[in-house]
Amino acid sequence: MNNYYQAPRRRPMRPSDAGCSDETPGLLATLPVAMAYVPMQVWQTVYDGETGLARGTIFPCLDLPFLAYRGASL
Repeated sequence: MNNYYQAPRRRPMRPSDAGCSDETPGLLATLPVAMAYVPMQVWQTVYDGETGLARGTIFPCLDLPFLAYRGASL
């Protein structure tokens, strides 16, 4: 039986391939701290203890599908 598979060839990464440059080394020190907007949660109905433990939340409105990667479909 012939095996025609060839392993992919790897090439060493050059510094310019990394996507970052060291042109402005102090850039991070000049950036502002991020701010998050978190809306106030309104108390609504909750799951019972067993269901909440199984789902990872007691709030049905927070029980959302977990998408492992961008664009995943269920």
